[in-house]
Amino acid sequence: MKANDAGGVFVPEEESMANDQPSALRHSVVLAVDPFDVLTRVAQDLERRGAYRVWTTELPGRDAVLRAMHIGAATSTVRLGTGIAYAPTRHPVLAASSAHEANLATGGRFALGIGTGATPIRQAIGAEFDHPGVRLAEYVALVKAALTARDGLEFTGRFYNVSLPELRLGMIGEPPKVIASGLNPAALKAVARTADGIALHPLALLQPYLDDVVLPAVAAGKGPNTPELLVWCVTSVDHDRAAARKRARVRLALYLANPGFARLLVGHRWESAGERIRAAAAAAGPRPDWSDISGLVPDGLLDELALSGSPDEVRDQLTAMHSRLADRGITEIALQVPGMAASPAELDDQLGGIGDVLTKPASAVPGDGARSGG
Repeated sequence: MKANDAGGVFVPEEESMANDQPSALRHSVVLAVDPFDVLTRVAQDLERRGAYRVWTTELPGRDAVLRAMHIGAATSTVRLGTGIAYAPTRHPVLAASSAHEANLATGGRFALGIGTGATPIRQAIGAEFDHPGVRLAEYVALVKAALTARDGLEFTGRFYNVSLPELRLGMIGEPPKVIASGLNPAALKAVARTADGIALHPLALLQPYLDDVVLPAVAAGKGPNTPELLVWCVTSVDHDRAAARKRARVRLALYLANPGFARLLVGHRWESAGERIRAAAAAAGPRPDWSDISGLVPDGLLDELALSGSPDEVRDQLTAMHSRLADRGITEIALQVPGMAASPAELDDQLGGIGDVLTKPASAVPGDGARSGG
């Protein structure tokens, strides 16, 4: 995108990104939970334990930006982000406006994580978002143009045309980072041209998909600067090892049952496992028992995609993940609590377990942001 104080014209091939990548892998936590009343208590605990960032999630009935602001009012140092907010339900200029104000309200600690949302959710609420990859890339470019506008905004693109001569969000404070989510190679290539960072879906950890598809797509799409890469990782911690691994299996089964993700396993040693999971979910009807279906997730696949077990086991697994990801341009590992149909007491246990891991994090990575909080 070419941009000046007057606005911008979206030209994907010429887009580049500002970036200030950290030098070591950082640890953050994704609060993928329904209850609202646990957010501040949990975030305060994670802040004390050294989490770099807390990410909030969104579903119909759950607003990620408002949750992040709520947490920000109760904390002082931990960074905040939406992981993710839905692009189809927000106009880019309004998304920029809420991100701008959330950043001001939280003392510059906010990052806007934005994505298309799952297809079934878009269909359920009637939110159209055609050509999702390239549209999201343009969406992000417009959000960033709005955030930096100092003397009005003029933007002409394939999907959005905006003329706001009075917009001046860029006159107040530093703009928040804009992070796009992705997994599909075409979408990754598109958003790499415009986003400050890319939040990778938990299934992006699958090998060889990460090396053969994800990283080449990002490299092919990026401009002169490299977008920060953040990876979500399903994390289940419990002194009852079997219970921890069961919860992680349930979450992975939910992801792997999605037909849209079938391509990730084509030609892979886990292809037949994915086929069995999708068939079982389809046969179960509109309300599958994920607890039953989760038994189809093999141990090896679980170990490749998730961190699960006792606190000591998960620390060791996190150390191994650092070794695997550190030379691949990943800058942040977001530990995602499974949270599937958990009671408040179960959520406390799950989040407390992740906090235990953060308190005594993987020792093999000196200077890790999870120890310093910075």
